[in-house]
Amino acid sequence: MSTPPQSGPPVPGKLPGAHLGLTWLTMDEVSATEMADLAARCDQSDHALVKTPASVLERTFRPSGEGHYSLAGRSLDGTLRAIATVRKGQTPVSRDAAIRAMIDPAWRGRGIGRSLLRWQDGLALDRLAGSNTQSMIRSEEYTSELQSLSRISYA
Repeated sequence: MSTPPQSGPPVPGKLPGAHLGLTWLTMDEVSATEMADLAARCDQSDHALVKTPASVLERTFRPSGEGHYSLAGRSLDGTLRAIATVRKGQTPVSRDAAIRAMIDPAWRGRGIGRSLLRWQDGLALDRLAGSNTQSMIRSEEYTSELQSLSRISYA
């Protein structure tokens, strides 16, 4: 059973399991400095050409209204190890969702990314269900080889 977020607005969807070694939190329990530190570790490991700016982290991972949900994972020592977000399209008629996540390089290969992607996909599909039009979920990841990989799912 996963550990529920400790405070703030509820995070919908089935949370990743506690077996992953992380406690799951809402983003209101995460400081800008913690996000920047996690991003710096990821950027360095992934050989990013440009550091992820604090403004992009805030805009991407801090929920900013209806249809924007985020989740953070801390290890037992209190260090932020993972963050993920799902954001429905910006207009009332949008039938798309964007998902993004960052996993601490030292914690990769443990199933955290897969579990977060399952949470993101489930939440995005729930948010987009019921449309008479085709819906799209797009995720991008950047590998250490600096290739952009895209995955598009249709609901």
